[in-house]
This record gives sequence, structure tokens and C-alpha cells, in this order.
Amino acid sequence: MNKQFIFLWALVFGFLLSSCGNDDDLNEQQELVKILSFEFLASNNDDLQKDVMALIDEKNKIITATLPPNTSVTSLLPTIKLSDGARVQPPEDFPENFTDPVTYRVFGNNFSDTEYTVIVTVEDSKESKISNFGFLLDENPGVNLRNNISGKIDGTTIAIEFLGGTDISALIPNITLSPGATITPDDTVKQNFTNPVEYTVTAQDGTTKTIYTITATFLKDDKRAIINFEFSNIGGSTYTAKIDENDIMLELPEGTDLSNLAPTIETSLNAGVSPGSGVVQDFSKILRYEVTAEDGSKQTYTVNVFIKNSPGSDRAVLTEFYKANLIGDNLFNYLNWDLDALTMNDWGGVDLISGRVSGLFTNINIKIYNLPVSIGKLSELKSLQIYSLGLRELPGEIGDLKKLTLLEINSSLETLPVEIGELTELFTLNLTGNALKTIPVEIKDLKDNLRSLYLKNNKLTEIPNELGELTKLSLLDLSENPVISIPKEVCALKDNGGNTEIILDANDICEE
Repeated sequence: MNKQFIFLWALVFGFLLSSCGNDDDLNEQQELVKILSFEFLASNNDDLQKDVMALIDEKNKIITATLPPNTSVTSLLPTIKLSDGARVQPPEDFPENFTDPVTYRVFGNNFSDTEYTVIVTVEDSKESKISNFGFLLDENPGVNLRNNISGKIDGTTIAIEFLGGTDISALIPNITLSPGATITPDDTVKQNFTNPVEYTVTAQDGTTKTIYTITATFLKDDKRAIINFEFSNIGGSTYTAKIDENDIMLELPEGTDLSNLAPTIETSLNAGVSPGSGVVQDFSKILRYEVTAEDGSKQTYTVNVFIKNSPGSDRAVLTEFYKANLIGDNLFNYLNWDLDALTMNDWGGVDLISGRVSGLFTNINIKIYNLPVSIGKLSELKSLQIYSLGLRELPGEIGDLKKLTLLEINSSLETLPVEIGELTELFTLNLTGNALKTIPVEIKDLKDNLRSLYLKNNKLTEIPNELGELTKLSLLDLSENPVISIPKEVCALKDNGGNTEIILDANDICEE
């Protein structure tokens, strides 16, 4: 009986001992299922300059990390070290938003889950800086602020330079501060910057402060333009000049005494002009006016006031002609005309008689693209010769050149205006080497004086019968054109006492 009792007691004791051993092993394994370290590496997080190791409160299962000021916590990638055999969710290679606490669950086969709460905080910044201080047009209407302005920051002093005329008595600044910082006075409130203004910047930590002094000054204006130039009360009327870059031109009525006129001149703000506005001058000659900006820079204007059919009016025409063709290749090789010169005596290709333009010549090296309508105002012009590949048409006002005796255009003309027939003093008309397909019948009106007509090397497909009315021609050149059939009226010119020489291609035939 005693032996049986002893055996039973030994069996129970052995079972209890075995059970205690298993519980100890399980507890040891459960202790191993945990987060051993939790950190943010600078190499994995762009906002960090150095690694940050979190603190682990194992008892309360709370992990805390404090990051440097201004670190973004919306996408941080942690580096997590776990006990052997453990896994974690969310996975450690997955960026997390730590704006709010994040729960990490640690688990493993046959192990109980463990949850850790990760709390990330960011240190308050101690930076209290202004990185930009300026004024925006959109936020400051009606104060003559002509462009957005940014100040120059030097330590705690900010200098703002305004253009003259700006009203700085009530301006709203545009300010960029350190992240999390605040400013006093509020940057949405208008301030008077006539005198220095102090702004206090308080850092995110609420303690660190920096006081900035804003000083406003006015730049000296560099604008130096003549905006308006006019003469009032001439015959009861006001005449306003045309301002083209640095040239001022104005035609006044015939009979106006140009030697005793006082202009009214408007210039850029804060600029002065010499001679001054209202000062009597002799405008029968070319004058120069000098504008001085507030900053001392200067601009000279050439003033040409003239009456119709005068040297001044001719100069105005040639100035327009010059500027109308100052394009393309001519930017590098052009007419050697000094538009600022007081006379046209040295203008190449310009012939003068008593100050009036009597001849105008341009060579093949100068590209002429435009012949302005004002060309018709050269009332004393007798010779016009243009050799260029750019001119495609002539203005109708060409017909106003009533004294023209020589007209030579070797260019790219595609048409002729009917007004060509109004040049009744023409002696020679040379249109060789253009792209003309037809000739206006009005050319017959040149019959009284035209002696030579060159139409060689064009694209003429027909010849008007009216050409036969030019009975005083001594030479007519129709060669090198597509036309083959020549009107009999034209061919009859060579029978005009034998005085007209007609040059044709070998395959051209006269109509019967």
C-alpha cells in the first residue's frame, strides 16, 4: 500500500515539473518577440541630416522619437530591429505618416502578438528669420507701384527701393518667414513706410525673437523720353509732332514762320529737357533737344519742323524711308545716313539742289523692301534709282513725283501701279530684271517725253497694244520675257521714221 502511494506521488510530481518547464520556455519565447530598436536613418529620409534613434518603453509598449525642427513626418521610413523569428506590421520597408501615433504589431509563429505605439514629435524651431520682404502689384493697387519689389536683407536691416512717384504711406508687404514663425505687426495690415518700420519675428518655440527694421528709399528715375511735342495756337490750331524713336517730325501749314516758335514739351516723370518747354526756338533748321533723367542719364532727340515742299519735308520722307527698310540684312550693311546730322549733305546716294532732294540712289548691296507712300512728297525729285532684290511693289503715290525724269527699279516688282502713267516728265523708265507679268495700259500717257523703256528680263506674258502710242521712244527692250507674240502696234514703232530700236528675242514674232 505504501509503495503504490509513493509511485503515484512521484508520477504527479514529475508531471507538474514538466508543466513548469514548458511554461518557462513559452515565456522566454514570448519575451523574445519584440522590437529591439526603432530609428530613422538620414540615408533613408531626405529631411534628416543625421540618424534619430527612438526610445522604447518596453513596459508600456510605447516608442517615442523626437525629430529636428521643420522635419516633415508625412512620409518617414523607419529602420526596425526585431527579436529572432518575429515579424512586424506595417512592414519596416514601408514609409508611414507619423502625423498621428502609429501602431506596429509584432508577431511570430506560435507567439502571442505584441502591439507598440510609435509617437513622433518635431522640435519647435528656434529660427526667427525673414527670408523675403517685398511688395506685390496685385496686393497694392492705386499707389503707382510699377512692378513687384523685393527688399535687400542685410542682417536685421531690410532696404526697399521704390521708383519715384510711388505712394508708400499705406502698403501691404509680402513676407516670407521661417517655418512656424509669426510676425508683428501682422503682414496683412497696411503700413506707412515713409519712416522706418520695425517688425518682430517670433520663432516657433514662442521664445526666440528677432527685430527687423524696414527702411524705404526712392530710386532716381532713369526714364528720359519726350512723350509729347506740340505747338499750340498756330492759326488757332494745335499741331502735335510724330515721335519715332529719337526723331521728332512735324509738318506745319505753309506760311508758318518757323523761326519764332515755342513748343510745349512733355517728358518722362522727373526728367528735364533742354531747351525747355515753352522756350522760343528757330525751327527753320534741324534742332536737337536733350532729355536728362532724374539719375543723370541723357537722351538726344533730333527735331525736324517743316512746311510742305521744303528741305525739312524731304528729310522727313528720307528718314521714314530709312527706318522702313532697317530690317533683315540691312542691320549689318545699310545706308550711310546719319539721321542725327544737322544736314543731309553727307547722306550717300542723296543728291541735293538748294537743300531739296533731287536724286535718290541705292545700290545692289542695300536691300530695299518698302517704298513708303510719303515718297510722293519729294516734289523736286528728278531721279530715282533702286537696285535691290526685296522691293515687290510701288505705292500709287509714285505718281506724285511730277518732276521725275529717270526711274530705274531693278528689284522684284510684281506689279506696277496705274499711277505710273502720271509721270509725264519721264525720259527713261528702266524696269529690267523684275518679275512683272503685265504692264498697265496707262503707260501710254508717257508718250510726250519717254525716250527709253527697258522691260528686259521680266515675266511678261503679254504686251499691251497701247505701248504703240509711245511714238517718241528711241529704245524699247522686250527681250528675255515669256511673251512671243508682239502686237503689231508695238512692232510699228520701229517703222517710226527708223528712230525706235526694238530689242526682241530671236523667236519673238510680230502680229500681222
